[in-house]
Amino acid sequence: MLRTPSPDGLRFAFGTLTVLPVKVTRWDRDAARGGMLCAPLAGLTVGVAAAAAGLLLLALGAGTLLAAVATAAVPAVLTRGLHLD
Repeated sequence: MLRTPSPDGLRFAFGTLTVLPVKVTRWDRDAARGGMLCAPLAGLTVGVAAAAAGLLLLALGAGTLLAAVATAAVPAVLTRGLHLD
């Protein structure tokens, strides 16, 4: 019984795992299931944003320490510190 996640699942994943302003319209079991299936996409988005911030700072010549701090800070900010421990 494989089903592809609905757009509600994608919104559920981004709405619960990130601070991105996503309107979550459904909070039921099916939406939560879809959200957990889409959780890697939310993580990929956060990871790409962190890598882009670090690479941009390196390209601008900001220094490796600042790039490293920004690369670590972006996921903390975008996920409200989720699993920062």
